[in-house]
Amino acid sequence: MSKFRDDSNRQRDDLVAWFRTVPGLITGGLVLAGAAGWFVVSFIVDLVSQAGA
Repeated sequence: MSKFRDDSNRQRDDLVAWFRTVPGLITGGLVLAGAAGWFVVSFIVDLVSQAGA
């Protein structure tokens, strides 16, 4: 059990280290921008559908 925990901690550390590299930062930024864009689009669609009703 402890070996599994050590392996999962190492995987998490590797993932965190990767997100601190340039490709990781770009990927994280794209994911956040996509989520924000989706939120804005759904908000605008909701406003338009309410205005049309």
